[in-house]
Amino acid sequence: MSTHVPPAPYPHLLGWFTAGAPDAALLAEELDAMAQGPDLARLLTALRLHGELDHFRTALLVSFPQLDLAAPQFIPSQQPLTALASAGLKAVGVSCLTAIALGAPEPAFDPALFTWTVAGLCYDKVPVFGTVGGERRRVFVSGQGKLYVVTPDHDLKGWLQRAGSDLAVTDVHGVAPDDHESGYNALESVGNLTWECSFGEFDTPEHLLQAIAKSEAFAKVAWGTSSCHAGWVSSLMPTLATWGTFRIPNATVTIGQNVHTATVIGSAWIKDMTGADCPQELFPQAWEAGVRATLLPRAVASADLAAVTMFCNFLKQNKFKPLKKAPAPERNNRISFLLTQRPADRATLRALPNIAVYYDKLF
Repeated sequence: MSTHVPPAPYPHLLGWFTAGAPDAALLAEELDAMAQGPDLARLLTALRLHGELDHFRTALLVSFPQLDLAAPQFIPSQQPLTALASAGLKAVGVSCLTAIALGAPEPAFDPALFTWTVAGLCYDKVPVFGTVGGERRRVFVSGQGKLYVVTPDHDLKGWLQRAGSDLAVTDVHGVAPDDHESGYNALESVGNLTWECSFGEFDTPEHLLQAIAKSEAFAKVAWGTSSCHAGWVSSLMPTLATWGTFRIPNATVTIGQNVHTATVIGSAWIKDMTGADCPQELFPQAWEAGVRATLLPRAVASADLAAVTMFCNFLKQNKFKPLKKAPAPERNNRISFLLTQRPADRATLRALPNIAVYYDKLF
């Protein structure tokens, strides 16, 4: 049994998409006929979706210099058309004209046509956008299937939300061709084009670390030079402090993080932010994993930390007790003890960062 395929209703336009350049006058007749019904709008929408409308307009202007596709009147000049160069333009044109010839209606929305890669969410291989904060932004999908947008203004992902809950691909209930740009606009369940968005909370160190971890952005923290501070000798905890900077909306924050050669120590803290530090037991899993992968190797390689570890172990062996915040006389007593008991290491001790600042008079 054979399937009858009706002839193309616009053979000269189809020929332009598949072969050489048609006669401009004959093409003008077909385009005028298309403009009398829905077919031209359907073609222009398909070309716009795939980013090929400008190529089509440019090709037409060769023979139709007065063309305005918003109110099309196809009056050819003496300049002949040229063959189309864009493979994408030709492919989209052929596909659309074939559907028109078969009488196929515009396809209904089908969630199965959603796909996504690191380049973003697509519907039927066409990029999907969302209107967030008055701007049209590309929509991306996290490894957990949640939707987000990005901005060049800072390093965090903006999670699409409704009533405070993160949204997934399954929460997009339709797509609509954009009237002016390429790609689809994502529709909410009520047909709204505008999406709520949250980049996270930044009012406490804990919330800030959560926002960074949720954005999978630990690697974007610009970690600076590490140092060991002499005041920490009082705790008998050999510690490396590392400061890093990170861009959040409307600001760049400085984050402090303590580590040892194999241990995440104490809190993370935000410079100039009031309130408590974020203690280790409240670290987001991704934050602690990032610290272990990025900062612990730095601690292993730190000669200063190795020296502090040596001095702290010596103090422990000599019955000095850990004190989170030892008073100044107690700290001075420890430095004096080290100088007395380990004179050969005097230069090593004095060379540690900030020793001269706090204890120079003891030398």
